[in-house]
Amino acid sequence: MQNGESESVLKQAKDKTSIGEELYELVCTFDSDQADKITGMLLEMDLKDLEIIVKNQTALEEKVNEALTALNGQFSKAETTTSSVDEQEDKTLHGEQLYYLISEWFPDDTDKITGMLLELDVTTLNSLLKDPEALKEKATHAANALSETNINKEIPHSLASTSNSIQECRDNTLSDSEMKPVLAEQLYNIIEEWYPGKAEQLTGMLMDVDCATLETLVLNEQMLKEKLEGALDAVYKTAQTVPDRESTKHHSEEEFTKEELGGKLYEKIEESHPEDADKITGMLLEMTVEDIERLLKNPQELQDKIQLAEKALE
Repeated sequence: MQNGESESVLKQAKDKTSIGEELYELVCTFDSDQADKITGMLLEMDLKDLEIIVKNQTALEEKVNEALTALNGQFSKAETTTSSVDEQEDKTLHGEQLYYLISEWFPDDTDKITGMLLELDVTTLNSLLKDPEALKEKATHAANALSETNINKEIPHSLASTSNSIQECRDNTLSDSEMKPVLAEQLYNIIEEWYPGKAEQLTGMLMDVDCATLETLVLNEQMLKEKLEGALDAVYKTAQTVPDRESTKHHSEEEFTKEELGGKLYEKIEESHPEDADKITGMLLEMTVEDIERLLKNPQELQDKIQLAEKALE
């Protein structure tokens, strides 16, 4: 009985080998590039089914198409995996370049802003890194978003105490001109808790409103937050506009100065990094003239910047 089964298996193997040669030639007429793989896949079928598709072109074409679909699915999955790995590697490199540039504009929030921008897709990041102005605009938006987040944090201050203090002033029948300094002090204390170091500027920006509105702001936290958002936005826009205006005014003069400074930078960088001197010099020339002049006067700071640039190039 066992001998009979063995003979049957051997016969079937011989038949499949014979059909395989014929099948290969037929598959080549549909897809010669992957004929080997498709034939191998089809030979997994039963011998009876193989005999049918060899004789029936329509059935064979259907099976070939199924095999091709399966193969293409495997290739697609492999390509997706490779693409994902490549994108992660690109983002790691972009992260280093972003960090270097953003540290010049927002040194206190470099880590957070870099992380926020790395949420963008690789194509957008590539475009931003080629356009410093667009990158600075994105970084500024991120900085504004961080500020708004800080506004929304619950920072305790005694609203009851503030309200009682204002009521006491009202009971003493203070005039609006006498009341306003009291409200300004209360406002200053609240803002100082939220934005240490910025309270004087922000309080001053809010003092143009009438006494009644000022009192409402002091007692209404949500309204005050909204007013501060607008004030902070104005501060950031002013900070951007003034340098841009000055940059336009002295553009040609700065270009000439940067060319001169670029030559001096290149000489110093070439001493320690001759192979990447061109690239590193170009990266450092993105800084302002004042910062470049400072670097040239401070060898240690220059070396620190060179190391950052070199890291971004790795």
